[in-house]
Amino acid sequence: MNKYLMVSLYLSAIILFASNCSTIAPTSFAGSSNQSEPLNIIVREDSADDLVATPDGYAYRANCYQVDSVDNSGGESRAWLKGVPVIMNPIEDTTVTIGCLNDTAQITYRDIIGTHSNKTRNNIFSLYLSEAAIDTVSITWASLPSGINVVHYSESYWYFLSAHRYQSIYKIEIGPDVKPGQYTINFEITINGKKYGSIPCVIAVKQE
Repeated sequence: MNKYLMVSLYLSAIILFASNCSTIAPTSFAGSSNQSEPLNIIVREDSADDLVATPDGYAYRANCYQVDSVDNSGGESRAWLKGVPVIMNPIEDTTVTIGCLNDTAQITYRDIIGTHSNKTRNNIFSLYLSEAAIDTVSITWASLPSGINVVHYSESYWYFLSAHRYQSIYKIEIGPDVKPGQYTINFEITINGKKYGSIPCVIAVKQE
């Protein structure tokens, strides 16, 4: 095949991928409450897990860096890119595989969140299916520890012919009366109407 044709086809595929990346407005899942605050308010508490928008979806502030750019009109702007922490300890997450046999899903999320009481922490759930398209995702919980609330913010799908990647953002609110200790939230994962299992998230509340 002509090498110029190959380059043209590759660039067309990239453009198709970018044009089909969609972000869905905040919605409410079973077991969660709605939140109308816009996600374009990037820095919330000047914390390491503040949310920032990157070309690959939302990420934690401490896991990104900023770059300056100049647009065609001569104006300057700043963009967030993943990869280099900025004067903060990076947010650690974990990747687990749930499901059975050849029908599994990979999920990256924060399984342990250290915090003080009267704080709000962000948890980004990134899902990946290698063998099937992602049409619908439901992340729910049966119960919550006293004084802790979970709010769903936003979800995004990435398409290349079909969606195989999905990202969902949850805000975990730790009330002022929550005592130091460890509190577990079990998140149930349902993809395309099928239950894949549950994953734990431990909220480790520290002494002031």
